[in-house]
Amino acid sequence: MNTRFLATLRAVAHHGSLAGAARQLNLATASVSDHIRALEKELNATLLIRRGRNVALTEAGQVVLGPAADILLKVDELRQLVQLGELSGHLRVGSIATALISIMPSALRLMAEHHPRILLKVVPGTSAHLYRILERGDLDCALIVRPRFPLPKSLFWSEIRREPLALISPSNLSYGVRAMDSD
Repeated sequence: MNTRFLATLRAVAHHGSLAGAARQLNLATASVSDHIRALEKELNATLLIRRGRNVALTEAGQVVLGPAADILLKVDELRQLVQLGELSGHLRVGSIATALISIMPSALRLMAEHHPRILLKVVPGTSAHLYRILERGDLDCALIVRPRFPLPKSLFWSEIRREPLALISPSNLSYGVRAMDSD
């Protein structure tokens, strides 16, 4: 049994669509469909019900999903074991736009040089959006503006750098800006 087909099923279940799974797996939607068909043929069971652009797992699909996740975890563990101490795996990093153009290029270059077996996925977004994704467990870390609220104990923050911000406005609005400074 091809474990890539199990990973495809997991991605389809997560996204609820073949197109969403295709984007995650960096495949064509037709390839995702082929993977599912091959898995269904091998298991002799219908795993998905197609509903327009969306799909839902059948009862058989639900049954397969749990053991498939276990198998994929074991395969990942096996890959890491044979690396003999070399870091490997997936790292999902969220980043706000300013960090994408200032911090991430050199960080990505260093990661590629020192840890070539780590597969990086960079997700762009706003601080609030990336925080929600991190909380959901769909990111491993995020470069965001520090939240003004206390973080849960499951998360920690580390300051990367401070950036001075300046408000620039037309000169006829400068009085309002000075008034804001005095607050």
